[in-house]
Amino acid sequence: MSTETDLAPAKQAGRLRLDATTVFDLLDEPISIFALDGTYEYINKAGLALLGKTEAELIGRRYFEFAAQLSGWFSGDLSTHPFHRAFQRVASGESPIEWLEIQSQPTGQATATWAQHRLHRAREHVIVNWRDITARRRDELQQQESSARAAEGERQFRAMVEGMPQLAWHARADGFIDYFNPRWYQYTGTTPEQMEGWGWQAVHDPAVLPRVIKEWTRSIATGEPFEMEFPLRRHDGRFRSFLTRVQPMRDEEGKVVRWIGINADIQDQKSAREAVEGARVEAEQANRTKDEFLAMLSHELRNPLAPILTALELMRLRGDAASERERGVIERQVKHLVRLVNDLLDVSRITRGAVELAREQVDLAEIVAKATEMASPLLEQGNHTLTTKVPKDGLVISGDPARLSQVLANLLANAAKYTPAGGSVTVSAAREGAEVVLRVRDTGVGIPAELLPHVFDLFVQNRQTLERSQGGLGLGLSIVRSLVAAHGGAVTAESGGAGRGSTFTVRLPAAEGAPPQPRIADAVRAARAQRATKVLVVDDNEDAAEVLSQTLQHLGYTVRAAHDGPSALAALAFFQPDVALLDIGLPVMDGYELARRLRDLPELAGLRLVAITGYGQESDRERAQLAGFDEHLTKPVSLDQLAAVLSRKP
Repeated sequence: MSTETDLAPAKQAGRLRLDATTVFDLLDEPISIFALDGTYEYINKAGLALLGKTEAELIGRRYFEFAAQLSGWFSGDLSTHPFHRAFQRVASGESPIEWLEIQSQPTGQATATWAQHRLHRAREHVIVNWRDITARRRDELQQQESSARAAEGERQFRAMVEGMPQLAWHARADGFIDYFNPRWYQYTGTTPEQMEGWGWQAVHDPAVLPRVIKEWTRSIATGEPFEMEFPLRRHDGRFRSFLTRVQPMRDEEGKVVRWIGINADIQDQKSAREAVEGARVEAEQANRTKDEFLAMLSHELRNPLAPILTALELMRLRGDAASERERGVIERQVKHLVRLVNDLLDVSRITRGAVELAREQVDLAEIVAKATEMASPLLEQGNHTLTTKVPKDGLVISGDPARLSQVLANLLANAAKYTPAGGSVTVSAAREGAEVVLRVRDTGVGIPAELLPHVFDLFVQNRQTLERSQGGLGLGLSIVRSLVAAHGGAVTAESGGAGRGSTFTVRLPAAEGAPPQPRIADAVRAARAQRATKVLVVDDNEDAAEVLSQTLQHLGYTVRAAHDGPSALAALAFFQPDVALLDIGLPVMDGYELARRLRDLPELAGLRLVAITGYGQESDRERAQLAGFDEHLTKPVSLDQLAAVLSRKP
């Protein structure tokens, strides 16, 4: 609006003012016209709305008369207020003032507001237009505060990472790295100019770099944290493994504004892990080699033991009394060797978790009778008195009779081993609540207090003098603990100390229900009832084959022997067996192949196949079953055991 228009004669001015105010009222920007003394002559609609006043409240009054009421725009000493001083200057004829910025605290509001004022004089008027810039100023202040926080965060981050041993850095939101800590340059031997931005790729292993870039760009795109293990080249050209973790920093809206990264040297830990893993692999391989060796050892030991035991059985069947004493010595020593072999294999199976239990309802009295029979040679050798206090029935448990007999036999053997000649061993059993409790007490050397917590560990033995030494490998009690645990029970040891004997207590869950079925009392007598049975014996050990054949003939069986697979197949032309006892480790054709050949012959549809072998691991039993065997017996086989198998109906 020109000054000529504003200061025209009244009539013309009135007409033109009407037109001007109409235009002013259409504007969004507040406009006021004051007399030189500060009296409101006009204020447009935008100004009234901003001040929250009506035209009647303002026109004809001077602004400083109600300055404190104008939404807090004026407060305190009016003479010092920037707007008042500016108005006085313009009203007195000084130069116009362009966009004077004033910050105010409106009444009742917690935050400040900002406005810009433009003042100029038009003859006898001062025209003021102003605009609210609060939103812009608040945005600017927030940006300043955010920048200040970022700068403070940057200062704190650098102060924290300047002396740390890890490699540290930060990057912009787009992944451009703009800072590395000194440790990075010390390790890599690079300069800031070389590393800025994406220069870090130069110290990466080229074989791994594409994967690193792929994962890093994915994190940049998604805003997800980055974590990866990769090698970084040292200043001397060598690579070391680092674990890198990168976290995003976000603004109030959740937008990623920066990335913070730490590279931690894990080469030593990785080398240690690899060494441990290598040792584990070596240990597993050594364990497999040990199992294979034990299996082969047992096979090689059992092969000669089998004919010895069978020959002793045959001598007893023939009633040869002239060498009874010598035969008893041989039998005891052979059984001792068998027990050592079985212990070794049991430990191997137990440590691999390969022991399977053939559970059935069994009365503890039967277990005690069997175990006593097994341990009697050792007890007799030491001239020990054995006392049993076990009810004849009523103590029923669910378990594997053979394994439970082994548990008690091992405890009795241990008692005999550590009890001086002429001592006593007591076996007692009773029902205690939901458990059947078996105790083995001896009057032996006792267990030292320091040994008691370890008595069930592998290869642990009490010290003995040479003259009292009973041999053994220190495996028996470890086997006892494992087998009892497999039955859901527990075993403990007690001793009053040196010379005061020891007590071993086995607790097993009691079983409810019917008593066990009667077991075969005299397998030999049952075998004699099968005199018509024809048996084919195949073993490359000629002594073993001959003695076994003679023993079976003495029991009334018709027997034919062969020493390899082809000879056995040739014998079928004139001999059709009901049962075939096959060794596995045969020359030319092993026992598995021979069993498959026999199974394929239609004329032998009812043939029962029994493997008699020195290989006694669970995998050997499974393989025998797959080859078509009905039974798997481990050498040396007792006469009772063999007769029981032969007497079974197909």
